[in-house]
Amino acid sequence: MRPRLTRRLGLAALTFALGAALWLEWEHGERVTIAAVAVAPAPSLPPTPSAQDDPAYTLPPLEAYRAIEARPLFWASRRPIAAAEGAAAAPSDLALLGVVEGKGETVALIRHGQPPRVERVHEGATVEGWTVTKVALGGVVLVNGGTEAELKPKAAPPTVTAPAAGAKPAPAPARQSARTRPGD
Repeated sequence: MRPRLTRRLGLAALTFALGAALWLEWEHGERVTIAAVAVAPAPSLPPTPSAQDDPAYTLPPLEAYRAIEARPLFWASRRPIAAAEGAAAAPSDLALLGVVEGKGETVALIRHGQPPRVERVHEGATVEGWTVTKVALGGVVLVNGGTEAELKPKAAPPTVTAPAAGAKPAPAPARQSARTRPGD
């Protein structure tokens, strides 16, 4: 019984001390200062000459760096990918919802803008600065300056069909009893 009482008194004293410290900080926090320790400044080093200080130093022409651009450092083949230069990705704020074909015309449904809105688009129309050059069931081809991009429709979620009028519903899966465990 004695160690328990000693432990409780110790915790009470610690709680009182921390409370007093918090109260002092709260009441006198702005006025309490800690004496600063004087530290000698580090010895100054002589200034090092830089390339900007040397009038004889000039950067090589930009053409000297073309080899770095032609042979990318972190690619295993060290050759640029040809597709990366020519084709650009489709604009991220455009989404092809679907393509409708009928009565001699093909129309694409494109979602764009903020707030998003859906627009019917024919060949030759302009959406967000991109000109529609081709509308087909497989996708839409867009051109912006010399950049060509293709929008493809996203896969539709699977649809659930209702059972026929005379069909019987599928049996419900068997439920396990709370008393039995798997493997018993």
